[in-house]
Amino acid sequence: GQTARAYRVDVSDFGSVEPGVAKVTHDLGRPEVLVNCAGVGKFAHTEEETPESWGRIIGVNLTGTFLMCRAVLPHMLGGGGAIVNVSSTLSEHVAPSTAVYAATKAALNALTKGLALELAPAG
Repeated sequence: GQTARAYRVDVSDFGSVEPGVAKVTHDLGRPEVLVNCAGVGKFAHTEEETPESWGRIIGVNLTGTFLMCRAVLPHMLGGGGAIVNVSSTLSEHVAPSTAVYAATKAALNALTKGLALELAPAG
């Protein structure tokens, strides 16, 4: 009995994120929950990793989370809400051929902790 909607957004591009969040806000009202679960990665030895792949993995896994939080926060501040950032056990227990992915998830954990400390006074 419920309705679902899908919105296409490239989380690694603020030019896509900002209008996407504006559209969701227009259609559904103030965001109360943001779940950042977009992620990409691949198994590769560091010497085989390309700068393009490095950029894409960081762009989606870390920059994408930052951009989504940045776009949603003005709507949540003062009204409350929750942000859930999905990480990985690889952020703490790195496996061979996962260095780039693991690095983005460890950085994501630090970003999440920083946001929590920064935003705690606002509720």
